[in-house]
Formats: sequence, C-alpha cells, structure tokens
Amino acid sequence: MNRLIIPSLFLCVFSALGIQLYAAESPTEQLKPLVLKMDTVLGLQFDEKGPGVETRATVLRGQFAGQHAAAAETDRPRFSAAMAVCDEIIKAMTAKRAMKARMKNSGVFHGKGKVGSKKKGPSGNEKFFADQIKGDWREEKTKLLTAINGAFEKLSVIQANQEK
Repeated sequence: MNRLIIPSLFLCVFSALGIQLYAAESPTEQLKPLVLKMDTVLGLQFDEKGPGVETRATVLRGQFAGQHAAAAETDRPRFSAAMAVCDEIIKAMTAKRAMKARMKNSGVFHGKGKVGSKKKGPSGNEKFFADQIKGDWREEKTKLLTAINGAFEKLSVIQANQEK
C-alpha cells in the first residue's frame, strides 16, 4: 500500500508545483522562463510566495543531473551547461537572501520587512546604510544577472550546435 501512496504523493506535489519529472522540452526551453524573470525576482521589492524560482531551479538541476548521467557522451555538455545555469540561479537567490538578512540586521527594514516602510522615518544612519546596501545590491545584482545570462547563452549555443 505505501509503495503506491508515496510515489503518487510525490508526483502530485511535483504536478502542483508545475514540475515535470520527464520533460519533453529541451533544457533551454525549461530554463528560459526562469532566466527571463530573474531581473524581477532579484529586485528588492519582490517577495515570492510559496515554491519559487530557487525551488524550480533546484528540481531542474536534479533532473538535468539524472539526464546527464543517462545521456550519451555527446549529449552530456548540454546537461552540464543546464546544471550550470541552475547553479547560477541558486547562487543568485542565496545572495539575495543574504542581502535581505544584512538589510534587516542593519535596521533598514521597519514594520513588516518591506524596504522603505517606515515607523516615523529613517534616521540619518539608517538612510546612509540603506543607500549603501541598495547600491551594493545593484552592483551585485548586475554581476549575478550577467553570470546567469552568460551561462544560459552558453547552454543555448551548445544546444543549437547539437541540433545541427
């Protein structure tokens, strides 16, 4: 009985998350929606509800690792490149989480944790730190997006060459 319930539950959860275990789509097609929304996702005001980009990237990375292991030697670079895109997305989400924690610890957040929401107004020091952290994040975000887009471009080139 348990042998049927657990796999069925597992498949239901993945279906609810919109995750395909054996996707017919290419790695590029599966990753494209994630890559296209990373600029928004890495914004300071964006907070995901429920399973989000990092969860999706983690699941896809596991899927690509399994496909890499089972693939012919000529197909492996495509799955390695797809895993690299996932790694960059996960790295970016980890960096955002760390930045938000840094902002919270510095007193930049007030109230319910929204950037810029105020009790009475930020003090001079709080405003200084907020501006500094936001400036640092803009630079970091640019680097992270460049790495994600670079990894995705490499995947696209590998995949295009394999389809020829």
